[in-house]
Amino acid sequence: MWKAIESAVSEFKKQENEGFWFDVFGKYVIGIIRIAQGQGNFIVGWDTDEKKIVHVSNGEFEERVFMYDGYVYSVCEVC
Repeated sequence: MWKAIESAVSEFKKQENEGFWFDVFGKYVIGIIRIAQGQGNFIVGWDTDEKKIVHVSNGEFEERVFMYDGYVYSVCEVC
């Protein structure tokens, strides 16, 4: 899974990964890769049945993500 995420997120290779958070929602693993103290985060979704990435999006300042009814939602830090 990790190699597929690295190749799908080109910015990931340019920045230093500061950590990540993932959770399981049925057959999906959805999570945040933390980069640049939250300023460059990515939201990533992995389908465990198909063994492929099904979601990649901008996750700047995102704290948590979850999946409901086939959609990915996120909780963002607001200052």
